[in-house]
Amino acid sequence: MVRVLVTGGTGYLGRVLVRHYSERGHEVHATWHRRFPEPRDGVSWHSSDLADLEATRQFVERLGPELVVHTAYATGDAPHDVVTARAPGAIAAASRSIGARLIHLSTDVVFDGTTGGYREGDPLRPVTAYGQAKADAEAAVAAADPGALIVRTSLLYGGGEVGPQEQMVQRALSGDDPRLAFFTDELRSVVQLDDLAAAIVELASASASGPLHVAGPEPVTRHEFAWLLARAQGLAIAPDQVPMAISGDFAGIRPKNCTLDSTVASQLLTTRLRGAREVLAPDAPTLSDR
Repeated sequence: MVRVLVTGGTGYLGRVLVRHYSERGHEVHATWHRRFPEPRDGVSWHSSDLADLEATRQFVERLGPELVVHTAYATGDAPHDVVTARAPGAIAAASRSIGARLIHLSTDVVFDGTTGGYREGDPLRPVTAYGQAKADAEAAVAAADPGALIVRTSLLYGGGEVGPQEQMVQRALSGDDPRLAFFTDELRSVVQLDDLAAAIVELASASASGPLHVAGPEPVTRHEFAWLLARAQGLAIAPDQVPMAISGDFAGIRPKNCTLDSTVASQLLTTRLRGAREVLAPDAPTLSDR
């Protein structure tokens, strides 16, 4: 049994990690900030404001976990400079001071999206504020705790409850938000939520450190991903019935191809990271075949 701390325990990934660890009989602690947690046997919940860096550091050191999985970040329009960019460094420093294994969750949008197929050693060139904050967080974590594992991943889907990607598709197809459309020119390595959680649990006992790409094995456009999610929800819908857009139609720079090469992770893991088509619609043709 290991004492585990999951930050952002009420988030989409955090909730699944809490379940995975508690089902394995570990002593699980998890933080929450805005979303009040649902009670779960064997889980201790802690209200935490990661914007208070010193309090965050003291909390981790006082709790004394053997494993820290840091999933929390600022969501929505909240500023990313403290919670997303700087809090990970405080958590990394505290983890190192008590000898805890740290797994820090990062993102594919630390890359600029010009080439795709990014490997762990490729230079970070974020083009969005969120991507820059996550790149800053990676640097802070690596400086404070060189033994930490930095897991870069992509869009998540397919949990036990309807997640953000599924909700977006539902709003677009119901007409609740007519502004919503899905890019045909943006590629991501989307990953099934339980696949990612199982991989993270497995990687806790691995000796790997530094960045590691843990994402789906096949690229899909945001538009095809939306269509696959709609099919998985039982909607008999043609691809052209899913609202389409190209990223150039919207203000601001967006990374177009942030696909990740997860070869290194696949060699470390027994957990298999499945592609979106296999999970959501194995009988569906790719849109390029239509």
